[in-house]
Amino acid sequence: MRPPIYVRKLTKKEKQALQVGVRSKEPFVIRRSQIVLASARGEKAIEIATMLSCDDQTVRNVIRGFNQNGIAILKAGSRRPHATQAAFSAENVEPLKEILHQSPRNFGRVTSLWTLGLAAEVSYENDLVRERVSGETIRATLKRFGMKWTRAKHWIISPDPDYERKKKRRDRLIKMAESQPDWAYSFQDETWWSRFAQPDLHSWVERGQSTKLIQQTYTKADPDPKALACYGLLVRWKNDKAHFKEKIWLRFVAGNPCKELTLKYLQWSCAKARQSGRHVLVIFWDHAPGMSAKS
Repeated sequence: MRPPIYVRKLTKKEKQALQVGVRSKEPFVIRRSQIVLASARGEKAIEIATMLSCDDQTVRNVIRGFNQNGIAILKAGSRRPHATQAAFSAENVEPLKEILHQSPRNFGRVTSLWTLGLAAEVSYENDLVRERVSGETIRATLKRFGMKWTRAKHWIISPDPDYERKKKRRDRLIKMAESQPDWAYSFQDETWWSRFAQPDLHSWVERGQSTKLIQQTYTKADPDPKALACYGLLVRWKNDKAHFKEKIWLRFVAGNPCKELTLKYLQWSCAKARQSGRHVLVIFWDHAPGMSAKS
């Protein structure tokens, strides 16, 4: 188990800069400010990572960077075109490809699709580049090493050499489910939000008034969970008239979608399927070719 790590004591000027940083329009600045402030409150790196939906190592890197360079870590690197060719070394191109072969969710993001900007952000957080770069740097780097982003999208989305085989298996399962009167098939996803990592948004109010979302501070006496999760299931089955019926089942729970909550959610889904007259529920899940559960 790695020893805990915390930021050094903040100066008054640093604290003011960080408080301004959490209201920035730049996600990069917001996240780093949140990490430093949370660490200054005595929260552990793993707790901060869970709260902000990022990797534990990312939090540690930010803490070390702040202890060495202060609020300079809030400044993004240059995005000038001349930096695109030299940002990635030849040794770091393979790690870049390895990152893009995975889902962004593995790096604390709430999407399964890579964009150039997202790839640049994750590359910086994983120390593949010294300074934060633009999405065009990613495109130029791939091109420099004989790859194009449009072609790379294929192996980003489907790095598994068995992808086509699994896709055909999925299609067979769908046909099987559609041919059975008491089966249903579905597509599953989930997400979660921290109560202590709110975006810089304004709300509509009466004329002449002004209000703004305020980032909350966690205390040990807080009785409510740090996070809220939502599971979503798009369910499809054939009704009595041989027409297909679709429904979306949503389940909100306290906490992030861990194993225990997921198992309870699956039990709830099976019970819902049984109430709808389905005896078999086939679930297609992100990162998996498919799974089935008897209801």
